[in-house]
Amino acid sequence: MGVEIPEGGADPAPTTTPKEETAPPPADAVAEPVKDEEKNISGQPSSNQGRNTCLVLLFCGIVLAVILALVPDWGKKEETVTETKPKPFAKVFDPILPVFNEKVTEGYGGNMTDLENDLRQFGFMTLNQEMNGVFGGGGGYGWGCGGFGGYWPMMPDVMEDMPVALDSSAGAPGGGAGAPADNKNVFDGVNDYGTNNQEDTIDTADQAKSDGEFIFASYGDTLVVWNAADGKIMSKIELPAINVEKTEDKEILDGPYNHYYHYVPKPSIEAILLEGDNLAIVASGYGAEHESKLSEPAPICNYLGTRIMIYDKTGGDLKFLRQQDVHGYFKQAYSTNGVGHVVTQASIDTWTHLREPIQRWKFEGLTDEEYEAESIRIAQEQVPKFASELAALLSSVDLSRLSLFVGDSITDEETLDGIMSQLRVADTIAMIGSFKINDDSASTSTELEVSLAGTTQPGSWGYVYANDNMIIVADRGYEWVADKEEYAEMTFLLGFRLDGASAKHEVVGSVFGAPLNPYSLDMVEKDGALNIRIATTITFWNGFVFRDQSGGEMIDSWVGTGVSSEPNDDESNTWNEIAVLGTNGPSGSLLEKKSSVRLGKPNERFTAVRFLDDIAYAVTFERIDPLYTVDLSNPDDIKILGELEVTGFSEYLHPIEGGKILAVGQETDDSGSIIGLQVSLFGASDPTELSLINRLVLLNGENGSTSSGASWEPKAFRYFTVDELGILIIPVTKYSWNNWAVDEEPPRIDGLTLEEEGMPVPGAPTEDVWYPPEQQGDNFDGFELFTIENDVISRHFAIDHDDYNKLGNNACQNWCGSLPERSFVLDGDLITLKGQSVVSTDLNTGRGDWFINMQQSVCCSA
Repeated sequence: MGVEIPEGGADPAPTTTPKEETAPPPADAVAEPVKDEEKNISGQPSSNQGRNTCLVLLFCGIVLAVILALVPDWGKKEETVTETKPKPFAKVFDPILPVFNEKVTEGYGGNMTDLENDLRQFGFMTLNQEMNGVFGGGGGYGWGCGGFGGYWPMMPDVMEDMPVALDSSAGAPGGGAGAPADNKNVFDGVNDYGTNNQEDTIDTADQAKSDGEFIFASYGDTLVVWNAADGKIMSKIELPAINVEKTEDKEILDGPYNHYYHYVPKPSIEAILLEGDNLAIVASGYGAEHESKLSEPAPICNYLGTRIMIYDKTGGDLKFLRQQDVHGYFKQAYSTNGVGHVVTQASIDTWTHLREPIQRWKFEGLTDEEYEAESIRIAQEQVPKFASELAALLSSVDLSRLSLFVGDSITDEETLDGIMSQLRVADTIAMIGSFKINDDSASTSTELEVSLAGTTQPGSWGYVYANDNMIIVADRGYEWVADKEEYAEMTFLLGFRLDGASAKHEVVGSVFGAPLNPYSLDMVEKDGALNIRIATTITFWNGFVFRDQSGGEMIDSWVGTGVSSEPNDDESNTWNEIAVLGTNGPSGSLLEKKSSVRLGKPNERFTAVRFLDDIAYAVTFERIDPLYTVDLSNPDDIKILGELEVTGFSEYLHPIEGGKILAVGQETDDSGSIIGLQVSLFGASDPTELSLINRLVLLNGENGSTSSGASWEPKAFRYFTVDELGILIIPVTKYSWNNWAVDEEPPRIDGLTLEEEGMPVPGAPTEDVWYPPEQQGDNFDGFELFTIENDVISRHFAIDHDDYNKLGNNACQNWCGSLPERSFVLDGDLITLKGQSVVSTDLNTGRGDWFINMQQSVCCSA
């Protein structure tokens, strides 16, 4: 394996002993042509003219050693032999690619020859991995256009107890206590309808948005717009149908290649952005339309799979303006200053184009030698074709340079050869599509102009962080630790500088471990220095331990600069780190480790992280919930300021007035079982003296659970204040497994017919909703409103959407989609969305004003 070795700037390698061999001199990614007899199969020069002779002699020596080892020596006593692990990789081809370093940001500058050459190197490296799997060792990975990665935090087993105030009462659906007793009209004129963004400087896309007059929500393939004051539906825009035909079985067997559809797929609205008088919709599904017209598979999955559409939303009446399709599936979208940025990710289909044609089972009649020769012949044909097609497809993307996703601490070719079976170059391609949402100059064109920038990534986790200056995409790969002959999880980051309706790759960096979610990332620029803060959990396998080069205790230099004691392998399988990565000066592009701290007890992992100015708040969990504060003001020496141990664990942290933190998570009893959903108020005005001020727990029912979507989706969390009163609104689902009875009669609300969408409800659905006695359990699916007054959290009232959802069950059997769990406050009314219903509730009285059954209004009205 040829490799470009970076010159200097490498962080200390996480190894235990120095290497005896010296690193080869730097090599160029594109080698100069040499004589044919000196070229290897990938068209690159051989690294040693005597390599073949050496390999033959080495092979003969190994064979002889094996034969001698198998012959018993009856004159010797049996001895214990310690086996040395063989290198896990045997290469057939010899591609050349750089390791992940600052050169990645240079990109290709429109040089298609360089891009195509690097893609050929990637192709040959992929086949190396595949053929290594055939003949033993690591082998290839992936199965073409399949599923995507995800993260599910490990749930707890046992926890310790802490006395807290418990509230096990089940709020009556739709009913409540009304406004605080001292002011019955406290909510008159109150508005709070913006998205709960991670950063205030940029707006995050969502599936439901409001401009203060109308609410825009996605419902399957339909965008529904209604008046926030009275619930009157203003527009229902069903996305254009995907132009493909259902395929019969006979066509699949007899026809040429095409994408086969046993049903006609429907598009889906993934996100909405609002800017001025215009609205942007990001939809998925239209890739099927483009793929059906191809004569052979595209080199990427989700070919033109995301559609961006711009509408004029004046008066709530949507008018189509322009659109554009981009590659990949939707990951996230943002808007700032009239410009939208959509992040997508597309998997590269190496299975169909490279690996599937050389599968060993396709050559049953050949010996291994004959198979290898035939595979090489096929590779010589397939790799250039694949590289050419993929380069052409990416010609409009300002792509960062391809690289091996391995830290630049590995500086010798031999070590890289030994770990190649697990290294990644391009599992996926992340792309940022930038465009003007409000563009008067394009009023006569229906084609949306989109500027594309992108980078390859080692996986499909696709973490995305953004502020108004930069979008950071991060993904998870692995780093090889030579002395242990094991891999450690590593996160690779690339930052794109935003410049109007464009983005440019600017900085790169890597850190051990994996983030929990986008809230584990943060970026600040001060005094010309760019710093990225990141919280990761490092998971160890097989007693995996790092040591420094002297063989002593572990040194944090691989993730930081401070010295820490080595954990006992029997005590902990995880480490949690908060680190600061920064550039050396305003023109630097390499993010280097400045400092870090380790948090948590043995086997804990992050369950919540929040960066606020120069303080990081982090929660780790295994048996108890330590809440930490970390001082980030000096990036070269970050420090732990405070620690508070409480039971349960927080999953989302939200700053509120008075230097306090409002948290949502789970609570447990002293036996270790989760007993309910907890809402906690922490005192953090002095980061060195943390305190739990108050906690309220919604207890689980018998054999049941209580949870909130706000724990994993911050957009479902809404907090605002009215004078000195804090208001928290979150979705809550409470379910007991012993409630399995079937309705004998559908629920009803007296005086209301289903056709009267958006019409006033003569009262909240409390005593008027009918259930059979056997079904009157404590299940709940709706929203809870809490007040925070004098540092005490109280339940105010609940809105049970399950009652409203059931109202349309007998109207028709169509299912068109589902509303996201969201809430909006407009002119003192709380409007909640969940499942099939929209409910408006007067915050002063807690009584229902109007509701919309979306299934009846959208699915059954056609």
